[in-house]
Amino acid sequence: MKQTDNPFKQLVELNYKMAQSAALQPSAAVGTVVSPPPEIKIRYHGFILDKENLWIDEYWLQGHTRTHKGHIVSATQYQAGRQR
Repeated sequence: MKQTDNPFKQLVELNYKMAQSAALQPSAAVGTVVSPPPEIKIRYHGFILDKENLWIDEYWLQGHTRTHKGHIVSATQYQAGRQR
């Protein structure tokens, strides 16, 4: 891999191929940030996507803090004594 290659290119291509074989739209892509949040704009394949067309995980936003404290148990976490 050349140093100038996009490190996410192979991951996105794999995702795209998997989506094509399942007749689904790709779920991830790489674009260029034109304007940061809160009025975010992303250039992607010649289009400018704005905040109305994007979903951004809140962990990526500056100033985000967790609202839950202590031990957090997920719904998919193994629970002793329960059969899967």
